[in-house]
Amino acid sequence: MAGSKKEKINRLDSDGELIYQPPHKDTLYTIDELESLLAGLAGYEVPKDKRNPVQTSHWIKRKALELLGYNDPEGFRTKVAKKHKPKFIHQVMDLFAQSRDNLQIWGYIPYTDAEIEADWRYDRTFEFSETRIVIVRHEDYIIRGIRIVEAEELALWDATGTETFKWQGFISDSFRQATTLETGDSDPIFDTLGIRQEELDSLEERIETIEEKESGTSTSLAVEKPDPSLLLTVEEIGQRLQPLVGERIRDEGERVTGQLFEKEVAKRLGYAFTDTELSADTGSFPDIRHQFIETKFQDSPTIDLGRHHPDDEDVLESDWSEGLAPRDARYVVGLADEVEDGYEITGVAVVSGDEFSEYFSITEGTNSKVQMTIPDFESIGEGG
Repeated sequence: MAGSKKEKINRLDSDGELIYQPPHKDTLYTIDELESLLAGLAGYEVPKDKRNPVQTSHWIKRKALELLGYNDPEGFRTKVAKKHKPKFIHQVMDLFAQSRDNLQIWGYIPYTDAEIEADWRYDRTFEFSETRIVIVRHEDYIIRGIRIVEAEELALWDATGTETFKWQGFISDSFRQATTLETGDSDPIFDTLGIRQEELDSLEERIETIEEKESGTSTSLAVEKPDPSLLLTVEEIGQRLQPLVGERIRDEGERVTGQLFEKEVAKRLGYAFTDTELSADTGSFPDIRHQFIETKFQDSPTIDLGRHHPDDEDVLESDWSEGLAPRDARYVVGLADEVEDGYEITGVAVVSGDEFSEYFSITEGTNSKVQMTIPDFESIGEGG
């Protein structure tokens, strides 16, 4: 039975996108069939040129899809690939390449009874609780084995799973296509701090001062509290960042790639970093504290804004905030397209939180993260 399904999948999957389309009863594997086919992963060694975390994960996923009869998809972060949760909707399946026992699932709670949003072609719909979770254990870049878990079972693993509500922005296609550099008109941080922009030193003098102060510190000035006399305006930030358009950033996974962009932004504003310093990020809002800048690197339309609504007037609860609120922040949004070796920056938007909604729509979205320990992880592929 699995053999006939595999043949049909291979025949239908002419463009490598079938795995991202809703299932059909004639091609939906049972769990036993999935286990039988994917057991063939054991023993494969990840090529030496695919050994950073993102490349390893993608290579394993491509190999798994090959064993299931699918053609090689264009990518795992394309618009088509990001359309559904779980990602591999044609098998109502998600796959996780794991070298550790810490399993993290983003974007949905897999064991809820909520219906998965899709244009179902089957004679029925599916709920998240019916998702099949494929865990591929690898060690020393060798695949040791697989375990397939029904999503409902994950509820027994998850002792701390939470569903957090975060604000989300949305970039329209028309804005993305028309924008190389966009700077807003509002910059309320100066009024909040009682600073007159016309009394600031020239842009060149402020940049020089930042660079001089950077040379005398062991850690980047970017993580220090805002210095009103050294703040750049929204327009000046845009001016300094315009050369980023056309630059490329390597793909190191969503979080690290975003930090690399943040680092490039900070460097162009006069801040310096050692090769080992990944970014100016302190782990809290906003990213580049010294300029009260929040950076977002976007190859997709949805902007994860976290817990802070951009035009929120409530002062941040911090001993360094100087009475500043999210509306005072300057949002630097890098627009990017995926290219073969990473991403190319196609546009930059610099707007204050106060007028963020004039450029991007904002909704309250659910960004769920489930994190749990995989029981008996070391036994996967060892007969356990």
